[in-house]
Amino acid sequence: MAAYGQGASLTKSLDASSEKIQLKHVEAIYLQNEADGDRISWYDSKQNIVYTIIVNVKNLMAKKDLKAMAESMIID
Repeated sequence: MAAYGQGASLTKSLDASSEKIQLKHVEAIYLQNEADGDRISWYDSKQNIVYTIIVNVKNLMAKKDLKAMAESMIID
């Protein structure tokens, strides 16, 4: 999912955990929620786009694999 602009926000439920992670040179947010799945979101300031990758099937993808997928989308 990609959205144009800087007005994006992430909603974190009470039972979810979140952390800031580094994707190459970009800061991102990793959210993990048993009910909704995992997601990584980051903002590309050069293109003014917010990207979010969502995995909504439990145990489908490990965090490191999701992070690698997100990093493959970032252009240096």
